[in-house]
Amino acid sequence: MQSTFELQSLVQQSILNQLIGNYQSELHTIRAENNEAQQRLDRKENDREQIEQEEAEENEKAYRETMLRLGMVRDPAPIETDEYRQFIGASCRRLAAAGGAR
Repeated sequence: MQSTFELQSLVQQSILNQLIGNYQSELHTIRAENNEAQQRLDRKENDREQIEQEEAEENEKAYRETMLRLGMVRDPAPIETDEYRQFIGASCRRLAAAGGAR
């Protein structure tokens, strides 16, 4: 027959093993949730960057078309001038005023 001390030791070890198992399970769940949340954030960031790139390309195209229509340039390649920056800035302000800013 086992002594009281041995029985207490077995009960304590069993409880400790159960607590460690619960902790590890909870830790695994938290890590999985964090990983999923990070993936969602990464997808949102990628989407935002893609939208910004598309908007920049649209602004650049609108600038080139406007400059060509006005006859101010013959080459439709973008020219990084003060006028270009002002034109793009005004477009961004109009977009924001219209509620299209993200």
